[in-house]
Amino acid sequence: MRLVFAAFNVSFGGVAGFVRPIIMPMAVGAVEASGHKPADEYVEQLKGMASGMENVAWFFGQVLFVGTSGAILVKTTLAPLGYDVDLLRLAIIEIPVALIAVGVTAVYYIIKDNHLRRRYCGGDTFAAPARPAAPESSVQAVKEGE
Repeated sequence: MRLVFAAFNVSFGGVAGFVRPIIMPMAVGAVEASGHKPADEYVEQLKGMASGMENVAWFFGQVLFVGTSGAILVKTTLAPLGYDVDLLRLAIIEIPVALIAVGVTAVYYIIKDNHLRRRYCGGDTFAAPARPAAPESSVQAVKEGE
């Protein structure tokens, strides 16, 4: 999703404006909702992974927008070398590169997160804890009140 927004040059403020105040509380909340208390080391690793994903998506996604400084930089750098670069063609060529970069990064972070979950939480998934069964006395009280 972040790649799509970057392709249209829509910034959410990067790491300081998006990852730290929005993504990190959701990530920590997901761990806590599964019944685990996240270790400080695990939270630091989550921060790094969230920031890394933001940077990769923004870096490769911004070239998909033909008016960005990154695309213009590529064009002006290659022009003196004899390459005539069309910005629209550059964006089209960048699509598979961006998808592969984001896909490889996502797979890497999923594998890393699974490893970290086993290390810090003793399991490979954060399944929601089962709801405790209602005490027998409350079930009887409901039946007697009918």
